[in-house]
Amino acid sequence: LWWESKARQPIIPVRLLAERTVLAACFCNLLATMVVIAGLFYVPLYLQVLGFSATDAGVKILPSPVGVSICSIGAGYLMKRTGRYVGLGITALLMVILGIVFFTMQGRDSPVWLTGVAFFFVGGGYGAMLTITLLACIAAVAHSQQAVITSATCKQRILEIKCAILTNFRSCEEPWRDRRRHHRVGRVPEHTQGAAMGAVRRPAQRGR
Repeated sequence: LWWESKARQPIIPVRLLAERTVLAACFCNLLATMVVIAGLFYVPLYLQVLGFSATDAGVKILPSPVGVSICSIGAGYLMKRTGRYVGLGITALLMVILGIVFFTMQGRDSPVWLTGVAFFFVGGGYGAMLTITLLACIAAVAHSQQAVITSATCKQRILEIKCAILTNFRSCEEPWRDRRRHHRVGRVPEHTQGAAMGAVRRPAQRGR
């Protein structure tokens, strides 16, 4: 914010955040994406802990993009028909909360359909929220700033996805460091190095 406020041609003009609709939409995108990305990353891991395979856990995510497709298009049509978005936005976030409640009800003895329903509500509410906040921001700014405000709303989602990826890289890196610390490989003997290099060179020479 400090750097963009000083720039002569800022990527995202900070003054746009003075608009209440824009500020609320950006915070809504940021906070909702935190919840949704956390669910997409960690619920499948929890399912694998319960005994599901990685494939089965991945299949249970499929209702989420279905919900995104249906509810984001439906929210757009409803906004076009009614001209209102505040109540619709609240309903979308209530769908996300309902999906999270379903997530908390998961356990070893929970029914098979529960995870799919939870992902549908989370994905549907999230997709509707993205459409609603984007159109609300576009309507709240001048025509010359519509492209800029579109990138501002998308920036919140990209930020959370990057944070989630970095968190998982770090969690995967720690066990590797511990393993490498306890199982250090000594220097390979020279005769073994020569045999290994010869095995590598022979296929390359045959390829020529």
